[in-house]
Amino acid sequence: MIIVQLIYISAIVGTGIDNIENFAKEMRERNSSRDITSVVLITDKCYIHCIEGSRLVVSELFHKISSDPRHCRCTVLRLNEMAKREFSDFASEISRLSDFGIDEVNTICDPRTIDPFTITSSAAMSLLRRVAAHRRADIARAPLAY
Repeated sequence: MIIVQLIYISAIVGTGIDNIENFAKEMRERNSSRDITSVVLITDKCYIHCIEGSRLVVSELFHKISSDPRHCRCTVLRLNEMAKREFSDFASEISRLSDFGIDEVNTICDPRTIDPFTITSSAAMSLLRRVAAHRRADIARAPLAY
């Protein structure tokens, strides 16, 4: 099966996701049943989202998201085929930009350029990779549950 990776950015309408934990749980359940892997970064103005899976399922999900009233100006930054998933260990990982230090974000891009019209696809991908790296480090530090 050919895997595609779609990265998009959209402006937040309203207050965005108020209860991120509940939203993440629902998203993980939906995505795992459709064999989707996903990483999302939420800023105060927008969502940056990477979706990986089959072309049909990713296309259907993006169409649903772009019709969701919590999003506006959905802009595809990158769509490519891949031999294997980059974020295969995440059914849905969600982080807020505020989880990162401003100096850390500044090494990637100016936070003022994180919007649907000015962010580059490479800056968006770097931010998403940073989210994944932080989450993987958190998991590695977590105590084992017996």
